Amino acid sequence: MGLKALLIISIAVFLPACTTVKVNQTSEKLIPSRVKDAVKVTQVQPEPVKKSESVVSPRDEYTIQQAYAALLLTSPRTHIRKKKQLTVSHTQEGKASYYSSALHGRKTASGEIYNENKLTAAHKHLPFGTKVRVLNKRNGRTVLVSINDRGPFVKKRILDLSYVAAQQLGMIRVGVTPIKMEVLQ
Repeated sequence: MGLKALLIISIAVFLPACTTVKVNQTSEKLIPSRVKDAVKVTQVQPEPVKKSESVVSPRDEYTIQQAYAALLLTSPRTHIRKKKQLTVSHTQEGKASYYSSALHGRKTASGEIYNENKLTAAHKHLPFGTKVRVLNKRNGRTVLVSINDRGPFVKKRILDLSYVAAQQLGMIRVGVTPIKMEVLQ
């Protein structure tokens, strides 16, 4: 990390947000040119300070907020992660049920511990870790789950959902509901 970035970080970290820093010729040289464009930095000649005068005047302030903004603009590691767009590879329609609370804490076929508070599901053939969007055809609610188990082993059922996934779909009272399942890539 360069001396310029170190100066900006130290300003941002060690001084409270409401204080200001006096910028003089030597410290201005340490500020990169692209920061000068983003934040107005005023050049100030050192003057003797009288006891009745303030050390920092409004015309030569470089606030912590400005320093932090400059740091964000100049940091090479600052980036925004783009969420990966998932596309539908295929769909399947059938019925879904949900796991009993008695299975909470037991191992699934993937080796993961079943947690009824996670958005997971069981499918007979899909690979573990596959993301699936489930649509409740009765009420139009959807939920995104990850496959981590095998099942259901009841005819005409295509998916077993975790308790919280079933709750989000609004199928707790019904138990079994018609669904449309979209496999995402």
